[in-house]
Amino acid sequence: MSIQVPTCDTDTLPWLTTDGGSAWTPYYAVGNESITVAELSYGSAYQLCLWIDQGETLCNESAVVAGYASGQAAACSSTSASGVTTSMSMVWLGLDDCVANLQHSPCGALVADLAQCVQYFGSHATGLDCNAAATACAAFESAQGCNETAVQANAHSDTLDTLFVDCATSLPLIAGVECPPASLAPAGTPTDGGNE
Repeated sequence: MSIQVPTCDTDTLPWLTTDGGSAWTPYYAVGNESITVAELSYGSAYQLCLWIDQGETLCNESAVVAGYASGQAAACSSTSASGVTTSMSMVWLGLDDCVANLQHSPCGALVADLAQCVQYFGSHATGLDCNAAATACAAFESAQGCNETAVQANAHSDTLDTLFVDCATSLPLIAGVECPPASLAPAGTPTDGGNE
């Protein structure tokens, strides 16, 4: 007798529709909050991804460039007084890709800081405010090695270049990859998507 493998879900996440945060379940796992994302074991990272996934069993989406994965995203943009437009994007990946993303870099942020950031995006997905998102994610985003872990900041959100737009809602799965690859970026363009 063979075991039925569950199929993944390609439907739009409920918190990305008009329901907004009503479908979002707050983080409740006890014990991991005071360790860093880098210290998570594979099993603990998987459990954290189950919460980020909210039980939706998301499908892994095709890589934009080798070593990256894409997914459904909630994003907001803001323009500074100097006219620079920046954005923040929370990207929901399939479980395996989510774990790979959490482990692609030794992220020094506390799990509690990541949970606070993800919690904001999940519970405000249809009414994001980039200032509030930046506040909720400040501790996570400022930690060493957390660039492009679950959430990314993108200084090139105003571009019409499809690859830059796709990279803004894609996350790395392995260390050392770039989106877009340096060979495809226009001269003088940061290849880290504008991350800190």
